[in-house]
Amino acid sequence: MSVLPGSGSTTIDTNLTGRGVIDINQQSLLALTINGAVGSGQTIDIIGNNSLTLDKPLAFSGAISLHQDGPSGFSISLVGLVATNYEYRNDILCLFDGNRVVDRLNLTNPPADMLVEQTGSGVSIVFGEGPALPPHLPVHT
Repeated sequence: MSVLPGSGSTTIDTNLTGRGVIDINQQSLLALTINGAVGSGQTIDIIGNNSLTLDKPLAFSGAISLHQDGPSGFSISLVGLVATNYEYRNDILCLFDGNRVVDRLNLTNPPADMLVEQTGSGVSIVFGEGPALPPHLPVHT
C-alpha cells in the first residue's frame, strides 16, 4: 500500500495480516492511524515529516522502519499505553512501567534524537525535534 503525497490523513480500520509494506513517503505532514491489529509480516516505512498513531499498540506485531528525509521530525503515538521508562537495543524499543515490560516495538533506523514521553493519551515517540527536554521518559537501567 502506498500513501500518496497530498492525501492529508489516512485511517486504516481493519486488521493487517499477511506480508506487506505501507509506504509513507512524502515531505508534507501525513497522519496515518491504524485502528486494527498489525501482523508480523507487515512493515511500515516512514520517510519524512509524518505521524503514525497505533490505536491498539499491543496488537502491533509488525516492524516500523524510519527514514528521516530533511530537518523536520516525525512521531509515533501508542494510544492507551502507560510507561515510566524505556530501552532501545538491537532494533527493539522496550517500554517499561517500572521494571515490567508493557510493550515492544520493532523499530529500525531511528535518528539519534529519539524522545519518548508519556502523554495524556498514551506514549509518544518523537524523532528529529532537537534535544530531549523534560518531560521525556528516562532510559531503563
